[in-house]
Amino acid sequence: MKKITALVHNEFIKEFSKKSLLVILALVLALAAAFPFLSSRSWGGGDDSEYLERQLSWNEESIDTAKKTGDKSMLAYFEAERDALLIQKELGVTRYSDYRMDLINQYSALLQSQKAVEMASQGSLGGDSYLQLPPEAAGLDREGLKGLAGQMDAKVQRLLTVLRSGDPMQVASYNLEAQQVALQSDLNQQKAAEAAAKAGPKDEFLAREAEAAKKTAEMQRARVALYQYRVDHKIGYGEDDYRSASLQQMEQNLSLQYEIPLDEQQFLSSQKGGQFAANMSYQQYLENLEKAAQESAEENQVLQYGLDNGVPPLYQSQKDPRTSAMNILNLGMLVSIVAVILGGSSIAREFSSGSIRLLLTRPVRRWKVYLGKYLTMVLVSAGLYLAMFLAMVLSSGLQLGFGGFASPVLAFAGGRVVSYNFWAYCLPRMAYAFIGILFTGSLAFCLSALTRNTAVSVALPIAANMGYSLVFQLCLALRLYFVRFTPVPYMDMGGLMGPNAAYQNKMLLQNYGFQLDPLYGGIMMMAFVALFYLLGLWAFAKRDVTN
Repeated sequence: MKKITALVHNEFIKEFSKKSLLVILALVLALAAAFPFLSSRSWGGGDDSEYLERQLSWNEESIDTAKKTGDKSMLAYFEAERDALLIQKELGVTRYSDYRMDLINQYSALLQSQKAVEMASQGSLGGDSYLQLPPEAAGLDREGLKGLAGQMDAKVQRLLTVLRSGDPMQVASYNLEAQQVALQSDLNQQKAAEAAAKAGPKDEFLAREAEAAKKTAEMQRARVALYQYRVDHKIGYGEDDYRSASLQQMEQNLSLQYEIPLDEQQFLSSQKGGQFAANMSYQQYLENLEKAAQESAEENQVLQYGLDNGVPPLYQSQKDPRTSAMNILNLGMLVSIVAVILGGSSIAREFSSGSIRLLLTRPVRRWKVYLGKYLTMVLVSAGLYLAMFLAMVLSSGLQLGFGGFASPVLAFAGGRVVSYNFWAYCLPRMAYAFIGILFTGSLAFCLSALTRNTAVSVALPIAANMGYSLVFQLCLALRLYFVRFTPVPYMDMGGLMGPNAAYQNKMLLQNYGFQLDPLYGGIMMMAFVALFYLLGLWAFAKRDVTN
């Protein structure tokens, strides 16, 4: 053990005496420290004011065209669009992530519907018009259409008042009222569908329609509850407010939680169109749908717990230092490059320089020399990864406050919401992500012993590290689904622990009929690490040292 420790110590001195390595390490650490600041600048999207000006210009061109051609409906359509764009400019809404953008789109659609009703009341709305009458206009005579136009004008003015108020809570109240109206409509449709199903008890289509209407009403009732919660607790629409982000995420999850399943014929038709994997059965589709609904319901329980107890869930705000620090899972490639440089040059350099003869004249067995070099690569890589994490924690804390790290991480386990200490949650995931780094470094180390060529030992692992995603997508396109059993999709182990992993697995399951298993991936990658180590050790121990 003492000899191995001495060998590792000597390797550390040798590696850290190189200025090039020190420069690389310094650059990587600097990037890690700056990453929280860089990512916060890109949060929420950029300023789209230039695009807004281009939209206004295109709109004016369309209005000119409508005037020249005498198309009244086209003119009314683009005038309504122009009015909405001018309101957008007046309010300074230059980002599509702005919560008011949805209301501006509603304003544009409402204006267009109002103009359609007005033209219909005058008998000037053609069948091929740009404008479409709203459903409530069906069956109305001209007097009825005039009355409806007046009602819609009142709605337009009210919406405009809400937009110009600049008060997020007025917007929240307006949205709540709209959702309550939608709920009443869904309940009426449910009642009608259930009555039709009761009148025709043997009609399977009517039964499915009634069940779908019931599910739609249940989803809308849950959506109204979320909007009511926002109003009751005076939660605005701040992009960095975890409460607003949680409510928005919960609303998105409702579409999965209450998704209406296709019948078998609809499923087969969609499958032929490429919407589902060709090897997926209808039963598997139903099971996947049920699983997605359960996972969405569980996530909503976690988010609701965070709202009720004032605990910010992880990844719900970029103002949360924990979210910023967890970006360490996205920077594994930088450490992999350092590991490849160390591993790929460690043995090959000794052979190319001829120093291997001097090294092996010492009274130390070859396997110990090999192990000492390998441990140096592992320890430097692990130390760099940990140092990067500490740098990100420090910079995140300085930027956003260190108090956020005291908040627990919420998760769903054992049928209930549980909380974890942030460090106990983060460090095991970092250790798992490090397996991918260890895999790449071990591959480079093995090639260094096999080929004794630094260029090959460094270039091939870096190419694999950068090109694995392209290879994976190519295999999927060619339906070579056996790729899921290879290291290719597991090269970025940190990605399997990130916030987008569940969504990516859902898409893989829907489109290709399989998911990536983190447990299988971890075991397989460690098996390859052991294989690379033993193969490199065999080559190093058996070959002579002549060039």
